[in-house]
Amino acid sequence: MGTQERERKVYRPLRRAGLEVIPDAVPDGTMPFVFGYRPEDIVGGFSHQYETPRLVERLNEDWYNLAVSSGLLVRTRRSRPTTRLCTG
Repeated sequence: MGTQERERKVYRPLRRAGLEVIPDAVPDGTMPFVFGYRPEDIVGGFSHQYETPRLVERLNEDWYNLAVSSGLLVRTRRSRPTTRLCTG
């Protein structure tokens, strides 16, 4: 993923969600793990072993749940489950 594409697809949505983005702070290919500094900051997270057969699907589910819970995505109630990206 190029610099402009990463800015458009990754950094902008995170900034719109109110998250601070530090470009190139984590090397490519690193699996993210959200962790607090103090015990009271730790309210959740996820970790999967690499030998998990459905690793990508489970990570996508976790990231989707995180995006919905942080307000980046809004789940709408319809006959089929759909989501829309919050832009503001």
